[in-house]
Amino acid sequence: MLFPAQNFDQPTHISKLLNSSLPIPKAKIKSIKKIKNEGMVISFESNEDTDILKSEITENSTLNLKIIIKSPGKRHPSAILYDLPLDISEEANTPIPDKLKLRFKYKGSSPGLQNRVFETQAQDLQFPQKLNKIPIPWGMFNVKEFFHCKKCNFCQSF
Repeated sequence: MLFPAQNFDQPTHISKLLNSSLPIPKAKIKSIKKIKNEGMVISFESNEDTDILKSEITENSTLNLKIIIKSPGKRHPSAILYDLPLDISEEANTPIPDKLKLRFKYKGSSPGLQNRVFETQAQDLQFPQKLNKIPIPWGMFNVKEFFHCKKCNFCQSF
C-alpha cells in the first residue's frame, strides 16, 4: 500500500508521482486500486516484485520523501466451536491452547451453551476441519471455519 507523506502542504497524487519518476517499473504489476486518503494498493505476481518496487521507490530521492510504503496486516483464519457447556474453562477447551486465541464468544443454541470463535494460523486450522469435530475433555464438539462478513453501512452490501 502506498500513501502520500503527511509533511507536504499541497495534496500529492501518487499516480502522477509514479508516472513522472517511474514511467516503466521493473516489477510485474497484477492490479492497482485506489483507496481512501489518496492511497493506492498494488498487487504483484510474486513477492520478489513487491521487493523490486519497494527498492525502486526508496532509491529514488523524490519518491522516498513523498511516498510512504505500508504492508497490509495479515489476518489469521478463524474457527468456531459450537455449543460448548458454560462450565468448560477457556484454558481446558482446546487441545492446543497456546496456538488458539479466543476472539469472542456468544450464546449457543440452548441455555447453558455457548459458541466460541478462535483465531489461529492456517496450518493449525486444517486438522479440525477434516474431522469437523474436536475433542474437548469428556466430549466431541463441532468445529467449522468462521467467515468474517462485513456489511457496508452505505450500500448495505457485504
